[in-house]
Amino acid sequence: MVAEAAMLAGYNIAGFIDQSSKTWNTMVLGIPVLGDESILESSQFADCDLIIAIGDNECRALAVQRLSSRDQGFATIVHPSAVISPSAALGEGTVVLAGAVLNSMVRVGAHCIVNTMVSIDHDCSLADFVHISPGVHLAGDCHIGEVVHIGIGACMLPGLSVGARSTIGAGSVVTTDIPGDAVAMGVPAKVKS
Repeated sequence: MVAEAAMLAGYNIAGFIDQSSKTWNTMVLGIPVLGDESILESSQFADCDLIIAIGDNECRALAVQRLSSRDQGFATIVHPSAVISPSAALGEGTVVLAGAVLNSMVRVGAHCIVNTMVSIDHDCSLADFVHISPGVHLAGDCHIGEVVHIGIGACMLPGLSVGARSTIGAGSVVTTDIPGDAVAMGVPAKVKS
């Protein structure tokens, strides 16, 4: 999905990197799987920007940490069908997929995933390494902490917060603030012990 969004946004993709040697020398969407991260040592990739297309927030953060010591930058990918307010801001390495809508004054941190058909209303903020699954709706002035995952089809009432490293279950309705390091699910979403 990220590769297709990047191609539609006008990026030329040099190839995929995968730690699993089983995929090396294969093609995905007509794009070669080049090898593991050591391939980046080659001078032919010196001017390439990177994008980390790993859905798991913690794994994505670890990959970014490993690759940040390089002189390469990280691309921010926005699918052409996404609607981004001119007053919204996206951090480096963030991916916004098809049909997403980010309204006025939205702030999205670095290396986030805003998935298909997500709506994020005015004045919301997402910290770094957040993953918003398809079909999620965040009402105005919501605040999402670092490394949070919000499951498919969840929604959140205005003015609420989700603390760092928490998970909101699929289809949940967040009606109160959720603390950090929690798993919350249901309608209304309740923290599971």
